[in-house]
Amino acid sequence: MLFFPKKINNKLIRKIILILFFLVIFIFLISLSLQRYFIGQLYFYDFGIFSQILWRLSRFSYPYINHLVLGKVNFLGDHFQPSLILLTPFYWISSSISILSIQQALVSFGSIILIYLISKKYKLSFVASLIISSAFLIFSGTLNPLLTDWHPESTAGLFLLLFYYFFTFTNKNIISILLLIIFLGFKESNSITAFFLLVYMFFTLKNKRKLICILLLTCVFWFFITTRFLIPGISHSFYLYNPEISLNPQVVFKSIIEKPQKIELAFRSLISFGFIPILSGLAIIPIIGELAIRIFPTKSIFENFTLGFHHNVYLGIALTISTIIGIAYWKKRLGKKYRIELFLCVLLLFSALITGRKLTYSPMNMAISPIFWKELKPNKEFFEFINKIPKNGTVMSQNNVLAYVSNRTDDLYYLNRQYWIKKPDIITFDLTPGQNPNNFYESAPESILEVRDSLMKNKSYRLYFEKNGRYIFIKFK
Repeated sequence: MLFFPKKINNKLIRKIILILFFLVIFIFLISLSLQRYFIGQLYFYDFGIFSQILWRLSRFSYPYINHLVLGKVNFLGDHFQPSLILLTPFYWISSSISILSIQQALVSFGSIILIYLISKKYKLSFVASLIISSAFLIFSGTLNPLLTDWHPESTAGLFLLLFYYFFTFTNKNIISILLLIIFLGFKESNSITAFFLLVYMFFTLKNKRKLICILLLTCVFWFFITTRFLIPGISHSFYLYNPEISLNPQVVFKSIIEKPQKIELAFRSLISFGFIPILSGLAIIPIIGELAIRIFPTKSIFENFTLGFHHNVYLGIALTISTIIGIAYWKKRLGKKYRIELFLCVLLLFSALITGRKLTYSPMNMAISPIFWKELKPNKEFFEFINKIPKNGTVMSQNNVLAYVSNRTDDLYYLNRQYWIKKPDIITFDLTPGQNPNNFYESAPESILEVRDSLMKNKSYRLYFEKNGRYIFIKFK
């Protein structure tokens, strides 16, 4: 201590705190993402669907999916997601499906780092930047994809933040445009998110308005072309995810009143950040856009108004950026005299912790759960069963088992009584008691019992493995 000036010591202490802060977050994110893999709670919808798309792409095989509505169709015929191709190298690194869980944790970790860097670019203090990063981490929408399944939103969210960073703080327009295109390529509806963010940028980045206008038109064009022509053309059907939207204010108001969950979604989103986004002025535009996507349609194919929905990754990004801008604005306006930055950061941290704990049930609560850490190891009996399943051949099974065999190019089917129609090479299922009901999505336990009894009598199949209620039947060649 005697040999170093106080200023250098402060910098060193900050570096140590920063390293420890992100190291703890990294360990937790990896643990959170792998825990469901270890306990056998990954699901074919949606983890297995994306896993098989990426596996087929990584093996230069035709990337089709067996869609519940569309049947066998190129993956671009469901959602237009060409940017998924960028993730295929992960299946070159490892053939285990756990690599996707790790990948999702890594991009979420990258997003938190970017939030910290953006906070610093707005000249917020070291402590304020850490608190804002923590609030983003605690927000339920940020980590729910890691807790529930694999979705492209976490990865796309990282590219959205990279676009915002490069476009706002640098003159590297080509890189910024490339990052935006990659973001759009993770789902056709991402163009709506990008559109509202660009509207805000139009008012604040006056020197880039011409380029922003071009990008706004690109977003409109992207959504129109993908939903009206590309997706229907590939699937030979209509776009499945068009919501019902009314231009009648009375109809819209009625749909909101009749579904108070919509109002709760907006309230819980804002209270998670201490309502600070309201103080950010025009930066609230992207938040309004994200909430409008969910609230204004009178009806949609997926009506989920909780913060557990994976689309809330973008909402979390919009809320966090507006929080940064709001704190930075009032800090500059009121100066250090009123310590407004400290007050708003204390409010933010208090709101994030209380809301995440008591109201939105943030996945961060898992960090203090003894059961979570106890389960952070592979279920030996389950993986013994999975490893007994032959590596090649078409498979028919239940929701969670199919996810663990999705690293193959062969067809995968949900278990059903009329299994002889598909004639799968392998039929396997798990009848151990106390399972998560999601394990039996599209395959009710009673129907599985019927299939088991039928297979026992079917001369075309032989019992290959059976232990503690887990079965593997293989078709005779």
